[in-house]
Amino acid sequence: MISERIHHYLGLFFILSLILTQSLVYVAVTAQDSMEVGSNRGSTFRAIFIQPTAGQTITIGQLVSFQAQLSPVNNYSAVTFSVQPSIGGSSLNFESSLQSDGSWKANNVWDTSLLAPGNYNLKASASIYDTAGLLQNSYVSAAQNVVLIEPVANPGGNSTSSDSGLPPAGNPAPISAVSSWRSPQEGQTISLDKNKGEKNIKIELSINKSSDFTINRVAYDIYYRASSAQEFSRLVDNLSLTDNQSTSTQYLYSTLLDAGQYASGDYKLRSRAEVVGSGATTTQSLELSALNFKLNVLALSLPMAKFSSPLEAQVLSSPTGITLELSRALDTGHSLRAYLIEKNLATSPVLSKYTNRIIPLANSSDKPLNYKGILEPVKYPAGDYSLLVYDLTAAKEILIGSVSIKLAALSANQIIVMTSPESGSAIKENSVYFSIRTAALADALDLELISAESPAISTGEIAIEKTDGTNWNKTLWLDDSFIDGLYNVIINTQLAPQQQATTTPSLQARYSLFLNRQKESLDTKSVSLILDTPQAQSNTGQDFGFTGLVNVSATSNIRSGQVYFVLKNSLEKNEALRLVHNNIQEVTGANNAVSYKYGSIFDTSAVANGNYYLSAEIYYNNKLITTSDQKLISVYNVVVIEDSLTLDDKDVSLQWLKTYKLQTEFNKIVIYILSNLRPRPEALTLALRDEQSNTLDQITFQTIGAQTAFKLGFLDNINRPALQAYRGIWLASDVKKFSANPVLNLAYIDSDGQIKAQSNRQKFVIKNNEIQAEADTYAATPEDNALLQPTVESTSTIAQANIVLPNNLAVGLTTTCAQMGITKEQSCQSWKAMLEDSVDSRCRQQNIFTGVACEDYLNRTIVDLECQAQGLVDRERCKDYLMEKYGGQVGCRLPNQSSCNGILREQYLNRLVLNQKDAVLVKEAIGSLLGQTLNLAQIQNQLTAKGAVNLQWSLRPDGSERVLLAPAQSITILEQSDQLTVNGEVILITDSDGDGLPDDLERYYGTDPNKADSDNDSYSDSTEIKNLFNPLGEGSLSKENTPLDQTLFYSHLLEQPQVFSNKQSSDIKVSAIDNIAPGIIKLSGQAPVNSWVNIYFYSSMPLLVTTPADASGQWQYTLNQALADGNHRLYVANIDNGGNIVRQSAPLSLLIKDKQAVSPAEYFDIGETKKAANDSLLIYYIVGGIVLLALLLIPTIFFLRRKQNLPPSQPL
Repeated sequence: MISERIHHYLGLFFILSLILTQSLVYVAVTAQDSMEVGSNRGSTFRAIFIQPTAGQTITIGQLVSFQAQLSPVNNYSAVTFSVQPSIGGSSLNFESSLQSDGSWKANNVWDTSLLAPGNYNLKASASIYDTAGLLQNSYVSAAQNVVLIEPVANPGGNSTSSDSGLPPAGNPAPISAVSSWRSPQEGQTISLDKNKGEKNIKIELSINKSSDFTINRVAYDIYYRASSAQEFSRLVDNLSLTDNQSTSTQYLYSTLLDAGQYASGDYKLRSRAEVVGSGATTTQSLELSALNFKLNVLALSLPMAKFSSPLEAQVLSSPTGITLELSRALDTGHSLRAYLIEKNLATSPVLSKYTNRIIPLANSSDKPLNYKGILEPVKYPAGDYSLLVYDLTAAKEILIGSVSIKLAALSANQIIVMTSPESGSAIKENSVYFSIRTAALADALDLELISAESPAISTGEIAIEKTDGTNWNKTLWLDDSFIDGLYNVIINTQLAPQQQATTTPSLQARYSLFLNRQKESLDTKSVSLILDTPQAQSNTGQDFGFTGLVNVSATSNIRSGQVYFVLKNSLEKNEALRLVHNNIQEVTGANNAVSYKYGSIFDTSAVANGNYYLSAEIYYNNKLITTSDQKLISVYNVVVIEDSLTLDDKDVSLQWLKTYKLQTEFNKIVIYILSNLRPRPEALTLALRDEQSNTLDQITFQTIGAQTAFKLGFLDNINRPALQAYRGIWLASDVKKFSANPVLNLAYIDSDGQIKAQSNRQKFVIKNNEIQAEADTYAATPEDNALLQPTVESTSTIAQANIVLPNNLAVGLTTTCAQMGITKEQSCQSWKAMLEDSVDSRCRQQNIFTGVACEDYLNRTIVDLECQAQGLVDRERCKDYLMEKYGGQVGCRLPNQSSCNGILREQYLNRLVLNQKDAVLVKEAIGSLLGQTLNLAQIQNQLTAKGAVNLQWSLRPDGSERVLLAPAQSITILEQSDQLTVNGEVILITDSDGDGLPDDLERYYGTDPNKADSDNDSYSDSTEIKNLFNPLGEGSLSKENTPLDQTLFYSHLLEQPQVFSNKQSSDIKVSAIDNIAPGIIKLSGQAPVNSWVNIYFYSSMPLLVTTPADASGQWQYTLNQALADGNHRLYVANIDNGGNIVRQSAPLSLLIKDKQAVSPAEYFDIGETKKAANDSLLIYYIVGGIVLLALLLIPTIFFLRRKQNLPPSQPL
């Protein structure tokens, strides 16, 4: 009985399990349907089609425009119509727009000419999104049916076509013809750059001649398919082709299609001919060839505005000219408008609120791309502002340029300026003519002249009549009650209402005058005038000259209105500058003796760099009295040398300046030269020649900064700023070829062997097999010793070293897949292609990982089009053309040039072409921005606008980081037969505040990386550091300059590391990489003690950071910027002050995924591992299900068989 009951309950359990399973299936299916339909289930959403109507019959070839009224009426965000064959097939979708009558109409028409007859279902779907762009509701209408039918032929034999303009096919005697498209080609991609005026496509069709027909007319239709669509839609129909240059066997029809009006996408051309058969009188339409091609239209990019005034972060306190230059002319109907907006509101300003902040701009007639205006700070409150420039049309305003500035708070004396008489001057007449100018509009102004010694003597407040609100003039007559002496001029003004927002409504300015209407009794011989020591306003001293503004003063025992400060050139003794005093200070000394200190401000930019004598002059009783002493001062300001200057050969100069013996090195001599060569070379190789003009050695010279040359005494009087100083090391390794006392000079010889310049001669002596300068009494400078490069190790042994860092987070270029645990063949191929940089990124995107296959792909899809445009069909002739055009720009490290040419032609040609084209696009996009700081998104926009879209980035290009576009030595070189190295002309360096000083060096100098002027003294941190001033306050710079800032400050080009460089050294390397957090990685390694280490992350847009090694040669760096996903070639290097690499590491491969460094196995095999795990789980699920089913079925079967074996009378 117990067994029977168990079987009974098991049966009930089995039945209940089946019911439960069915219920779960029903619930899942219902939920899935609900997810697919969204909130449409149970709703009353309907689409009432206005066109076409439900059940309408449509003749194939018609163009149908969908339009429907939706119910219920709602604020739908998007409405799409879809049409699909009833028997199944792909669906065509049409976006729509809301009409004025409340209906929705498709933006494109449905072209039925390519469709089959039958029933089609038509639906409408609608969506509602919230303000954040998240989907709230979606709706789908019930399907409505329309029918497509074949067109009916005209019984009379002549047929018409409503959409083509040509008679359709259907004549009783069919005619066929052979035709082919000559232009464009099937599948061709045609690129049109509107920025270059490109718009036309040549359309050319050939038709074989036949005696069966004559052609009356040939036409073609254009069909378009957007990237998101599946079917073509007719765009333009019935365009005529013109008979052109037909031959004896072919008709040739052609035209130029203005494709500049079309969007990028896929296009189809279908051609037809209107023909008359032989012996026939009626015409018929003859279908000809069709083809597909792609169109890539690069839209017009907006012009970009570059400011030359005001400068970034400039502080303005007086009217300042606005000068900017556009990258190209404005489009027709466009204009330019500038707004001054508070910096914290300038991110996305509502411009309609700033109509009172518009600054008029006018373009120059002689320079149409230049625009100018005037910014008057007095019109605006003090603070931080952004000056924004917009490209303006009737529809919208688009930002094309900006500069951040600071408007200083203006004092009353800056707003109210007494232009006559000059403050502090002496009045010798009974009348005084006052001329006063207000920088802001004023409604009223009065002045009072009051004695400083006896305030009771006063003119009282005298109102001056208003004229234009800015210029005020008045003559005052003074009677005998106004005794001689010092008087204060007090000027009060009431600003106009529109100016009161910028400052207080009422202002008072104070000036001084000296009445001297009586004859002085003091003898001129008793007048003293003593010149004080000049003081720089930034208190930096005179170690190597004054720069900026300098306070000059002189003290006298008399009061005079005419004191001048005079600067005379130290050599020519001619007057260079004359300054009148602008302030007087009364000084009480011993025994209450009163003296007067006269002061002025000397702007060093008003004179050329050099040495000057400063003196003072005072006029007393119409006699000139000059200080007995003079002060010798040196002026040094940054010299900008114009490199566009080209000199005739006869004007080229070369001067041998100094020769230093390096005490620590045998037969190594430092030579300094001065030259005016133009364009100025960064490096200069000169021939060392004896008195018989025999070339004995070659010496390479590098530029040194103007400030360094000034400090060393080579540019002590820079009246010719075109001069450039150079320094080089002569390695006199073999002195046996010299005479005992050689007399040598340097010669600049051009590529044709012509001597362009020769230096003066220097005498040398040879003692104990060592050479030295005859008059050499100098020790080498630290800069000289830094030039000595250590002996480097062999190139190939380091470059080919099998380097693997801990956790495989960076590896050498010869590492194998097996070492990294990469087991999948495709992953291995992909990684090796990335590691060795052996194929173009375009190929890797197509899963092409071998060089031969990549070259074939690039040629077929891109490069061959250039040859076709030149009419070159033969492959070898195409290669000849490309090698001639692009191959000459490639350097060669192989034994001979012919080997390089052969390898380039067969292995790298197509990749080389694309790299060179990308380089041109990059140069066009950002070449003019080198040396400037932009954020990454701005750079990407510039590049995208020029079509440079295939670049590999070091940093994530969508980031907001600001980077300095540092100029670098661009290079394309075949280092080995399997290594083509291509480096562009720009390196990215993080510079958050845009002052030209990298963030890494801001931390070294202690300045604020987010503030261009850390000490708020109106000079940027980089300017102060460049001129050896303290960027954190007063005094001189306390830290040594670094090689990187010297390279950047003096616009040297950064040399870039190479895979097989002869400067590779094991003395510098990366030892470990650690992930700190997403987007933050830490690097550490070794380098020469106390050296600065540059770290390079290489891609098309490489990143450079820098850090110092400590006294033990250890260095570490934490990178806080997220690197872009993908492979980065990692180097570390030391450079000199000219940007040249002294030593570098072997390259490493660093893989980044999801902002973290990962091993190659993690980068490539993680997806396969997860898939394998999922497959294993699926197997477990299947096996488990079978076992469960068996457990249920076995008791059931046993129960049924038991029942059958029981006697009929025995109960269960």
